[in-house]
Amino acid sequence: MARTRNVRYYEGTVEDITERKRVEEELRRAKTAAEEASRSKSQFLANMSHELRTPLNAIIGYSELMREEAEDLDQQSFVRDEEVESAGKHLLELINGVLDIAKIEAGKMETHAETLT
Repeated sequence: MARTRNVRYYEGTVEDITERKRVEEELRRAKTAAEEASRSKSQFLANMSHELRTPLNAIIGYSELMREEAEDLDQQSFVRDEEVESAGKHLLELINGVLDIAKIEAGKMETHAETLT
């Protein structure tokens, strides 16, 4: 036969966690917003890099053709002045770097192991 006991008193604490739950929800929303902003930034950088690279490659290509034509015509003053081609290649390296960063942030950078000697 089970015995029942009468409870004479109860002791405990009550704590209002409403504020803590509100802050946790606020942090969750802020984290979600930050992640979305990061994805948008990475997508923007990738798109802009591609949009900049296309005309830049054309500029570099035309500057190379002009340099080669000047060499054929023995225009030494133009041949020595390779600023457009050099600046274009430098700018292309910078844009490629930005594109690489965007790929890394988006988790789309492909890697492959190579042996270095």
